Amino acid sequence: GQDVAGVVVVDSAPTPLFPRLSANLSGLRTELSRLEPTHVRADWGAAFATAGRLLADHAGPRRVFVLSDLQRSNWSDWLTGSMLSDSLPHETVVAVVGSTTPAAANIALSRPRHFPALPLIGEEFDVTVHVSNHSDQTQQVQLQCQRTSDDGTDSILGDEEQTVSLSGREHRDVSFRVSFLESDRITVHLKAATSDALPVDDECWLVVETTVRTPVVVLSDDDPNTPGSAAYYLTRALAPARDAASRFAPRHLRSSELTGAAVESAPVVVCGYLGALSDESAGVLARFVRDGGGLVVFSGEGPVDRNLQTLQSAFGAVGGLPWEPGPRRMRSRTRPPWNLAGGRWHSRWLRAFDDQSQLVLQQIQFDRTWGAGAISPAAEVLLTYDDGTPALGMRSIDRGLLVVASFSPESTTSDLARHGAFVAFAQMLVRASIPESAEPNRPALGQPWTWSMRFPESAATTLTASGPDGAPVILSSRQEADELLVSMPPLKRPGLYRLFLDGKPVASVAATIDEHESDLSRLAPAEVEQRLSATGHVMTESRHLEHGAAPLRGRPLWGAFFAAALTAVGLEMFLLGWWRR
Repeated sequence: GQDVAGVVVVDSAPTPLFPRLSANLSGLRTELSRLEPTHVRADWGAAFATAGRLLADHAGPRRVFVLSDLQRSNWSDWLTGSMLSDSLPHETVVAVVGSTTPAAANIALSRPRHFPALPLIGEEFDVTVHVSNHSDQTQQVQLQCQRTSDDGTDSILGDEEQTVSLSGREHRDVSFRVSFLESDRITVHLKAATSDALPVDDECWLVVETTVRTPVVVLSDDDPNTPGSAAYYLTRALAPARDAASRFAPRHLRSSELTGAAVESAPVVVCGYLGALSDESAGVLARFVRDGGGLVVFSGEGPVDRNLQTLQSAFGAVGGLPWEPGPRRMRSRTRPPWNLAGGRWHSRWLRAFDDQSQLVLQQIQFDRTWGAGAISPAAEVLLTYDDGTPALGMRSIDRGLLVVASFSPESTTSDLARHGAFVAFAQMLVRASIPESAEPNRPALGQPWTWSMRFPESAATTLTASGPDGAPVILSSRQEADELLVSMPPLKRPGLYRLFLDGKPVASVAATIDEHESDLSRLAPAEVEQRLSATGHVMTESRHLEHGAAPLRGRPLWGAFFAAALTAVGLEMFLLGWWRR
């Protein structure tokens, strides 16, 4: 019969070059010659499923040839949970063609982020990038941190240069201290001055949005105008000036008024005194945290243990609290007040306190606190009492954070709020509780991107976008509630994408490659074939590159040709002899 073939290009959304198997092999070669490498991550599961659909209607022998560099980080996750027999027809022969060339060394930058997540205009902030040495040798890496202007030029920004030494396979976070300019948005360009096998991950970008005042919800069932109450102290600590000069804009809310819409615009909710927390309200708080919010819970008067248990249940089987709720503890004749004794003073939560400020906090007496049960392995204890029990702890949950303090600023429980250090403590705690997810989302290569900004319908003809090289990017739009949402097609290149309105930049986003792509180490073809064979009723054949070419099918025929030639010569001699006689 006639040979037919198909080619599936493996990227984030694998597609066949032709919609069905074709006998037009020259056409396939032409299409293959037009392909170029991309920066998106390959989806091997979808690729095999696509190949299976092409082979499903084929009646003859079925063969799949996999041509890949067999990058370990790209194959391992898929091979672990794959069932190849669910994707390919029965008795499909799979041949893996890999390279025996050793993987090259590579230095990579990834996970750019900043703290605080919502800095104020004119405020200093930290820019952090994750640096990885994907080699077995020690590498010296020179890092640069620069500001990228709207015209694409770079300028010095704060501590603009550092040199770090990374041991083989070492990964490390490196931070730069940055002074903010008087702008509502800047773009930070991070670069590694290195020459390696994958230049595309030697740089990354970070778009930093500023804010004038950060909205904070103070959830408390007491009166914020009553001196001594939790709401009174918390609202005043977060906004001492009570005007535009304050960093935070607190808004008081009672638990009976708690809805998802009520806390949607605030990155942090601070809980003071609460009556009986309902299951519905606890569910709102749990969803708020899972969706990327920060929740700070102070423990003072009221049924704190029952409220914490209700909140714990709202997070499901895994829970969400740093520790199991414990009993109320009170000062007595035999039990002196509690004092803070230890803390993670160099963490982002407490590093604002110098030695003198730490002594001030340690002298504060707590007459009423709450005990703690079993501490979650996922929790981080930030402060402890003089008896070794936890006083302040946090836990990351999905995209958000939950912080629990086993004390309260209420005047009936301690003299904490009477000290000036409480203002700094409350602001530092809320500032650090804004999760990194509060930063603008970053697009993923290979996926479309919808800008978060909304525009009037009249802006449809004046909106434009540009890509990493400044080339125009096609925009699509749709209407939603009399507003215009604009999107870009799947992004193919890492770098900075800008959105313009009437020629003026209004938004920017930075796309980077998947950090797993930076590790260029490979699997051996035999290892891949062994794992594929173990996934189901699929046979594999061992293949490898020989002098740059892969023997993809067939068996050697030179022996058969030689035997046939000898037979033909012998037959000719016999006929000649018979004719002469």
